Amino acid sequence: MTLDYRNEALKERSAGDTLLGVAVTTDDAGEKAALAARASQHFAVAARFEQLHFDALTEGLDE
Repeated sequence: MTLDYRNEALKERSAGDTLLGVAVTTDDAGEKAALAARASQHFAVAARFEQLHFDALTEGLDE
């Protein structure tokens, strides 16, 4: 089974967006920071999946 990098990236971005949305609604500064940190991890994973998706799409084009 191979991963669909694009869909995985979308899932990670969605998770990050959700966490940021929750962070906006909380009043506790520590909780905001923790949620933002978790969101940034999801965005980093999404960026990696996006890079893998791009690499898969362009594989062999520079030959």
